[in-house]
Amino acid sequence: MNHEFFEYEKDKPYIFIPVYSSTGRKVNERLFSHWHEELEIAYCKQGNARHYINGESIDEKPGHVIVTNSEFMHSIIPETQEDSDVKIVTYVLIIRPSFLKICFPSYDEIYFSNEETLASEKIASIFEDLFELENAEISKLSFLHAESLILDLLYHLSCKGIVKRNEVDNINVQKDIERMKGVISFIKEHFREKIPQALVAKKFYFSISYFSRYFKKMMGVSYSEFLMNYRLYKAERELVTTCKSIMDIAVDNGFADDRRFIISFKKKFSCTPLQYRKYNWSINGNF
Repeated sequence: MNHEFFEYEKDKPYIFIPVYSSTGRKVNERLFSHWHEELEIAYCKQGNARHYINGESIDEKPGHVIVTNSEFMHSIIPETQEDSDVKIVTYVLIIRPSFLKICFPSYDEIYFSNEETLASEKIASIFEDLFELENAEISKLSFLHAESLILDLLYHLSCKGIVKRNEVDNINVQKDIERMKGVISFIKEHFREKIPQALVAKKFYFSISYFSRYFKKMMGVSYSEFLMNYRLYKAERELVTTCKSIMDIAVDNGFADDRRFIISFKKKFSCTPLQYRKYNWSINGNF
């Protein structure tokens, strides 16, 4: 379904993802709401973004560390970038559950606390070291160095606070979150079809008014905005990676016609789909 899965290199208990930003043209599916078994730790190097984690809104600023616990539904809404220089905005670290269970035998029963937004020079230094290691020449002992850094990071996060899941979980809240996971999976599976908000709310046993408020709280955008953004993301990928016509891309991604697609695309990307395609093809040498 839409539960996210990761593939790891043999000797690495983690995946390290530098998240870049340029003119805001490129859309990253990882920013859409998703969830996974892994622990996710994001360190903001520069820029600003807003994280939504199980409905909690957290503003991310340079120097902040934001922890997303296992199976928490989360998404990121980055700030609009004004300049054209590609920069590292955030480092995202994904840690393999089996490694965490060795460090914390009761890992399934605990949460790492965010304490709003953690700020630590030591944690920042660890992320910088990890990034440097990822870009260095790999040696037979590199994985030991990486694991030592991960353990050091987990130690400092643990010092900031660990809480038991049964002390913070609310059964009714968890039921709503599980239903919302179903909503997101449904949208990603049926985004090409007509799926009005009322239909989705009814399908997942929400009243329309509650669903509208709850969706905005969980995702940071309204249902219609989320659906539109996801359709635009899928269309954007096809513009860059296929030779399909603008009309075919529009219809294949849930737009009534190419005119509505062009208007929505230009509003989001500040250029027409054709201009976007030509620009990316000229940069990447595609087709």
